[in-house]
Amino acid sequence: MKKCRLAQATVESLTVCPFSAVFWVVVCWLLPSVACPQTIIPLDGKNKLGSVSSTEKPDRYTQADTLCYQRWVGKAYIALQKDSFPQAKSFFEKALQAAPRMQSNVEILFELGQLEERENRFDKAMEYYTRSLHKNPRYVKSLMRRGGMYLLLKDFKRAVDDFSSVLYVEAHHMDALFFRGCAYARCGWVDQAEADFSAILQLAPLDPRTHFSLALLDLQRHRPYDAWVRMNGLVSRCPNDSRYYATRADAAEAMDSIVLAYRDWNSAILLSLNDISLLERYVDFLLRQGDKEKALEVVGQAERTGAGTAWIDLMRNRIRQSRKR
Repeated sequence: MKKCRLAQATVESLTVCPFSAVFWVVVCWLLPSVACPQTIIPLDGKNKLGSVSSTEKPDRYTQADTLCYQRWVGKAYIALQKDSFPQAKSFFEKALQAAPRMQSNVEILFELGQLEERENRFDKAMEYYTRSLHKNPRYVKSLMRRGGMYLLLKDFKRAVDDFSSVLYVEAHHMDALFFRGCAYARCGWVDQAEADFSAILQLAPLDPRTHFSLALLDLQRHRPYDAWVRMNGLVSRCPNDSRYYATRADAAEAMDSIVLAYRDWNSAILLSLNDISLLERYVDFLLRQGDKEKALEVVGQAERTGAGTAWIDLMRNRIRQSRKR
């Protein structure tokens, strides 16, 4: 599966900007499920669309109009199943033209939004989700999708609004709670973020992304020991996840337990030798410890394994600047 271009930005160091790490959580968990344009378009609305038009008021459309609408919708979903996305979009648009006031158009507009996301036309996708919500302001799938896009576009207050609307409809919607918590954190509303994450743990006590997010909030609040304890639990349950070792290393460094931090950084890098954002954080850690020789060694290893020239130059310049201080 190809990754969304929005996920390619380098993640800032947690120590420099703790909230940037919360955005990393968003990128890790949000893109595959909410806003990645290369994911396979779900067909969960197919059965609903095939039958819901029969519930429309009989005086609104003739039988011929309804049959024409259903025919275009059916063709659109067949095209989706064949990955013929431009054709599916054309058929959906023809269905909208055949019966523009059909209530089930809320689902068609949602599908069109996802098709636009596949092509990285995010403004157009947002427009379709908004049109869908004009027809049904409580349509959860469009609210989640649009809220996810607001998160990735860093429009956090609007993201909060959309996820709050989802929670008004489904009070225990775990994804809405999680992503609203991330949006709260990015707005600096740490208490509200912690409340949302804690609510998730009432429903799913071992949810890893939520424990990870709470650990980041602990670091933001200068509670490194609490973060370190929480990350211990995550590492024990998920021993092959480099992010968890790196975050535990951040907590250990904040506690001045540098030996523990080195140990966890070594584990993180061994698990993700080609993760540029992780290597950059590791180099920054080494520079904070005054270990410039090791930092140069890490950059040299990254160069040998194919890291880009621009990144290599950036890191070597950072190390040179560190030597001047």
